[in-house]
Amino acid sequence: MARCSASDHEACATAEVLGRLARGDDVDASEYVFRTSTQIETASRDLDWLNKGVFIGVAGRRRGGVIYETYLVA
Repeated sequence: MARCSASDHEACATAEVLGRLARGDDVDASEYVFRTSTQIETASRDLDWLNKGVFIGVAGRRRGGVIYETYLVA
């Protein structure tokens, strides 16, 4: 993997793969790593557990946009 950025998301891939992703090409998920974190805020007392949750996500880019799954880990 050539380049990674860290903030609320991280994408790692070779320069060639990042270029294909930037052009909107479909790229097999095995060619790059795309992770994200999610913070949820709610005023609902019934959903307060979401405010305290630690979430991570696994993502992939497709021609139509980004697809990701979010998981509660703690």
